[in-house]
Amino acid sequence: MSPNLSNKTSSIETRCARKFAHLREILSQMESLLVAFSGGVDSTLLLKIASDLLGDRVTAITALSETLSRSQHDRITHFFAAHAIRHIKITSPETSDPCFIKNDKDRCYYCKKVKFGLMMDHAAANHITAVIDGSNRDDLNDYRPGTRAIRELGVRSPFIEAGIAKSEIREMARSLDLPVWNLPSDSCLATRIPYGRPITRQKLAVIERGEAFLKDLGLIPSIRARHYDEMVRIELNEKDFSRFSDADFRNKVIGFFKELGFVHVTLDLEGFHSGSMNQTFTIDLN
Repeated sequence: MSPNLSNKTSSIETRCARKFAHLREILSQMESLLVAFSGGVDSTLLLKIASDLLGDRVTAITALSETLSRSQHDRITHFFAAHAIRHIKITSPETSDPCFIKNDKDRCYYCKKVKFGLMMDHAAANHITAVIDGSNRDDLNDYRPGTRAIRELGVRSPFIEAGIAKSEIREMARSLDLPVWNLPSDSCLATRIPYGRPITRQKLAVIERGEAFLKDLGLIPSIRARHYDEMVRIELNEKDFSRFSDADFRNKVIGFFKELGFVHVTLDLEGFHSGSMNQTFTIDLN
């Protein structure tokens, strides 16, 4: 272990220390690694720890497609500008896959099958012994068909193996001085389209423009612009609801989204809630 990582480890809260040690043990036993990297807190922490432990036996890989927002692209670029970690990019063609485009409840399964299938192929071609991702224990408590695809392909999820939850990932990332420790969750743009409504590149582009506009207005970044064809349902942090009591602000938002092609512009009074699209059906997670 590098001296830097050893020093940082001592600052991690006691309740996480045992899990952190278990995570390090899991990673240190791997001969070489391909780390799926999206720029979020999960994959950033996983990559940092793996790199500190295994050095040049670690490669990061990012699957690029229209489902990845520009802000995610920028965050990934900035990370590797500051860290000397080998990084490769591949193009993922899920937006050309009819199974993904039809957008049924297994959409994420088809997407992960494509993306991680390409990663597994890259690992095999380059004699890398393991592909890992940043799935965590909390992902087992929601409907995540992508997890099934990952298991089928043989991808490992060290956070799940070590029993580490999202809150603990944030705590560890903060203790290691990773600036993304409190970064809001930023799922792929396809999650803004209700199940059963086809995914198109045009819809993804509109969603990205809408969310970027709202963030540029200074709203708390926990934002979703849910695309219902003629209607957009905006989810915000509840602390920002009061901004919409101002008529000029409200009309500015309405005008922008109507320019994007929406007929109705709505604000979800429940506020931002990750995975809200899964409320349309009941899934047995056991």
